[in-house]
Amino acid sequence: MLDAERTAAVDAVTQHAYSILRQGSLDLEGYRDAVIGILALKFLTDIQAPGWVQLGHGADAVVSSPLRHLELPTTVDFHALLENSEVPGIGDRLDAVFHALATANRMHLDGIQGLRFSSTRLGEAKERDRTLGRLMAVIGHDSALDFRQADASAFAAAAYACDALLTTMAGTLGKRGVEFFTPPAISRLMAELVEPRDGESIMDPCCGTGGALIAGSQRARQNGDDAGCELYGQEINGETLALARLNMVLHNENRTHLAWGDVLQDPKFITPNNKLRTFDVVLSSPPYNVAGWQREAGNVDPLGRFWRGMPPATSATYAFISHMVESMSLLHGRMAVVMPMGALFRGGAEAHIRRKLLEENLFDAVIALPAKLMPSTAIPVAILVLRRCKQDEKVLFIDGSNFFEYGKTQNTLGPADLQRIVQTYHQRQQDTVYSRLVSLGDIADNEFNLNVGHYIQVQAQEEQVDLEALRAERLKLQAQLSELEMHLAVLRQDTAYG
Repeated sequence: MLDAERTAAVDAVTQHAYSILRQGSLDLEGYRDAVIGILALKFLTDIQAPGWVQLGHGADAVVSSPLRHLELPTTVDFHALLENSEVPGIGDRLDAVFHALATANRMHLDGIQGLRFSSTRLGEAKERDRTLGRLMAVIGHDSALDFRQADASAFAAAAYACDALLTTMAGTLGKRGVEFFTPPAISRLMAELVEPRDGESIMDPCCGTGGALIAGSQRARQNGDDAGCELYGQEINGETLALARLNMVLHNENRTHLAWGDVLQDPKFITPNNKLRTFDVVLSSPPYNVAGWQREAGNVDPLGRFWRGMPPATSATYAFISHMVESMSLLHGRMAVVMPMGALFRGGAEAHIRRKLLEENLFDAVIALPAKLMPSTAIPVAILVLRRCKQDEKVLFIDGSNFFEYGKTQNTLGPADLQRIVQTYHQRQQDTVYSRLVSLGDIADNEFNLNVGHYIQVQAQEEQVDLEALRAERLKLQAQLSELEMHLAVLRQDTAYG
């Protein structure tokens, strides 16, 4: 953890970098990748400083840094680039460095060469070089982002800076933000609900920049021996996947397996006997209501993920859910997934699949969250928690929709809001207006509808009104108004004769 002073200093640096990107007509989505890339390059260069035992540079190198799995070519040097950042062509030189870094680490960093610092997407050459140079100067010269001190604070500062930049950029990008970003509070909430443990495997089939995977592993580290988890993620967008690889580096996650592709059409984590691989924990916030996802050739799935029913072509919501359920370990698998509210009650094929999942007693909790939490939409969302080998035949409904920290454009879950949900879930507490345990029979009587409002009725408290007090206050205000009007009239008269 960072102390308050360094946290504030890192915030100031990231806001300075962001202010540079807000000037002119820059492509913020392209520069999101560029600024995270520059931060990662600075970090990797700094942890080769004398305080650290050097990374890579030969199979026999003794490495004390947790990033022992990476090999850094001698050309990977942020400070050398910074010294010449005002010389034209800085974008091309950054491209060359990232290409060398990716080539030396194909297993862990393949794809980062696709970030393309010389792309015209970042503007014309002169403007692009100027912006990249200014970003490098901000990140390179501030002591808050000096990672050369050989202790845990270097990793904490790098991780915090990365999260701050991604959060700020996602808020600005709006609807495009959902393609790569889940708010950190929601990722932490999902991790707290399913409690990953050191050494377990976590999978996210729509991993974006890897926030949910990182939150799961960090949760395991906090409650274990700091070993973390084995992380598996698949992402359909190649640029976003490159960002996820850098995000893993900045968060000191080295047991990672990230793959590029459409998880519904071409899942990458398959066993040698052509079965879907299973994991201890599944965490995800997949895209909402993706249409046209089905296979053309008779909707045949060789992995048998959709045996409970074929989700409709108009929405992939239950296709993702079906894939994730089949990816849970049969012994102790558990999952948490963010879904739009419609997934709780829509009919047709989705209702049929939902019924099957309930009859298998897989649903453990349905948690309604507030509106305006996601950068892409103002609609409220829900977290579904599913588990193998449950201890009861009930579903816990939690209505957290009215507990949040207000924001003008985006709301957030505060620490107290998050803790209340987690405590209620793990203790399976019931509260008249907040939570309720519901039997599978009662849910069946409601036609397998999981809408939280069906089971928790929040009664608005009527405010008692003192009419006599209101009348007295009204008379007092009227008297004050009359006095002010008389005073104003006198002032006008004096002005007219002055």
